[in-house]
Amino acid sequence: MATDSGSPLAVAGGAAARPVVLLTEPIDADAERQLREYAEVRVASGTSVDVLCAEVSEAAALIVRSSPLPADVVAAGTQLRVIGRHGAGTENVDVAAATARGIPVVNTPAANAGAVAEFVLLVVLTLTRRLPELREVFLGGRLPGGSLPGAISRGGLLGRGLSGTTLGLLGYGAIGRQVATLFAAHDVDVIFHDPYVTGATPGAQAVTVDELLRRADVISVHTPLTPDTAGLLNERTLARTRPGVVVVNTARAAIVDRAAMLSALDSGQVSAYAVDVFSPEPPPTDDELLTHPKVFATPHMAAMTNDAMARVARCVVDGVLDVLAGRRPAHVVNPEVYGDGGG
Repeated sequence: MATDSGSPLAVAGGAAARPVVLLTEPIDADAERQLREYAEVRVASGTSVDVLCAEVSEAAALIVRSSPLPADVVAAGTQLRVIGRHGAGTENVDVAAATARGIPVVNTPAANAGAVAEFVLLVVLTLTRRLPELREVFLGGRLPGGSLPGAISRGGLLGRGLSGTTLGLLGYGAIGRQVATLFAAHDVDVIFHDPYVTGATPGAQAVTVDELLRRADVISVHTPLTPDTAGLLNERTLARTRPGVVVVNTARAAIVDRAAMLSALDSGQVSAYAVDVFSPEPPPTDDELLTHPKVFATPHMAAMTNDAMARVARCVVDGVLDVLAGRRPAHVVNPEVYGDGGG
């Protein structure tokens, strides 16, 4: 974060005017210590709307992770000057309510992109090499006799390698680009669809949605959740995919139609579904996405590494401190609050 002179909050009145920053949940310890140098930091006693409404009244800044931040909370924050989103997606924040009050919403695009990209590669290899199935058969003593490699062949348990396959990326932002880089290194043909990406894209080919569905052996979802992307993978679109496609969703649950996906898994149109995001979160324990034999379910952990969480926390703290000091943050979701609509 750029600083002027002295304290990053010098413009806001120095040490005599320490603003209150409310965290809905704890963040990385080093980033929180950085924040405490310039502000009074409070951690909310819960993440429910009622709790946040009761505890946000004195806060000049509010940093939220994945819990909902509706208009009621924004309205209760009568002293709010900035809202920080610990992450990239802001669908849990009522950005319109913040904008109406002139409150910048800062987020952390790309801070966790590397961690998510590594996770996508991990789960695709896990599924294409059939690791969950093989481990269960092996530990259960159900492999045919003879040598272990021969037993895998005789048992019809051979996986497939990545080389020569096609990866289709729905969305080509910071995460999608890093996923493309990792897979291209494994001799994978990378195609993507993103209506907001124009110009040359070395290492990946822009295609229509229909072409992506038709060609991809693996489809990985990296779009934000918007009215246009909700239900993007549905009964109609899944029927147009290559039979036996693997689908990975580390973005948002609602982008993939749940019933359509379960039906496609049952029919074999989709051979495996790796899902890291749910609605609601956490999902009920009897959720079929947790128990279906062709689903590899994980607890919203794609970005959850020590280094990624430290980067995200530093990024959101930098943005919040910039706004409190009267500076424009590097990443602002609603630039119209600055009157020019620019970045």
